[in-house]
Amino acid sequence: MLERRRWDIFGKVVDNFGDAGVGWRLARQLASEHAQDVTLWQDDLATLARIAPGVDPHKDVQSAAGVTVRRWIEPLADPRPADAVVEAFGCGLPPAYVAAMARARPAPAWLILEYLSAETWVDGAHGLTSPHPQFSLPRRFFFPGFTAKTGGLIRERGHDLVAGPAQRLCMGERIVRQMLEHETDIVKNNSATDMTLANYDFRFLREEELSGQLCYVLEMRPRRVDRILLRGQIWVDSITYLLHRTEGEPGKAPSWWLRNARIALVYGDVEGMWLQTASESTADVRFLGRHTMRSQDVRYHVGELVAANAQPGR
Repeated sequence: MLERRRWDIFGKVVDNFGDAGVGWRLARQLASEHAQDVTLWQDDLATLARIAPGVDPHKDVQSAAGVTVRRWIEPLADPRPADAVVEAFGCGLPPAYVAAMARARPAPAWLILEYLSAETWVDGAHGLTSPHPQFSLPRRFFFPGFTAKTGGLIRERGHDLVAGPAQRLCMGERIVRQMLEHETDIVKNNSATDMTLANYDFRFLREEELSGQLCYVLEMRPRRVDRILLRGQIWVDSITYLLHRTEGEPGKAPSWWLRNARIALVYGDVEGMWLQTASESTADVRFLGRHTMRSQDVRYHVGELVAANAQPGR
């Protein structure tokens, strides 16, 4: 279960059902599928009520589908900012609310949810910051999209409209999986990440038994700042000099979304070949809590390699 956080989602109905619907779906998904405490602020509850069962257009404050729905009326009285604040489609936030965000410690995260786009420039714009002109409150753009470099799509669980499992992930889960899967770039077998003196400096730390084998534990330090290199330790067999385990953190922070990222790779004998057999990536994902993605990477049959799908764990 994700760590419970408070979310405020603000939206103004300009494009009729589109603006109302996206805010509602995101709020409902965070509440129902991730157990988050979500308040949806919208200025036109009559439009929302036509597509959201249980919403009464005459009530200023109500609860529907686990979401607190509030009519956006200014000025706001005694605003209390949430942990994460979503500004949908550049609607702006109430001035009193922004001032309260500036006073809050720690400052809330401010995400600007943009419209869905398939244009290529979205890949480079997703996650960029936009400093506030008055307060020290960085805002970050969140672009839904169709590539791994965007925020993905809102997709409720159980709606298998797209064949691929990655596309079926809801947006909240997509955030988690997308960030952790960036870490798996480290496990790819290429010269840029090999355990060589071209990529790392090594220092002997100690001897230690691992899975019944005496190993030399070496510190490894990347020779360049790169998110696909690890800063940590390796376990090398004292007799065969084969690599048994690698564990560490990325040499460069891979994403603003992740903190305390940690990666462990395990190696072993498979049909007479020494290969990576498992991996585990863990990280604190901002506002969504601690997540882990584990993988039993390979199963072998004679002459055939079968890749097992990595399943994110919690």
